[in-house]
Amino acid sequence: MSGFPAAIVANFASIMKIVQVLLFLVFGFAVIPSLLAESVVAPGAKLKKLAGDFAFTEGPTCDPAGNLFLVDQPNNRIME
Repeated sequence: MSGFPAAIVANFASIMKIVQVLLFLVFGFAVIPSLLAESVVAPGAKLKKLAGDFAFTEGPTCDPAGNLFLVDQPNNRIME
């Protein structure tokens, strides 16, 4: 085990290059498609704020009837 840290230090530059390539690929696959995508808002549509008293929301999900649900965790509530 005494040679293990020395092996890591000796290969640090190679490890960092691999990490950089992986980060570049993840960033590319995550961001580039969204830059090329069309808007999710229909042309001419008007946006309307329905609520705004949330602290932190997660979800969303819907039921078979199409009702939308989200969780407001800090306020300990599920909103429909």
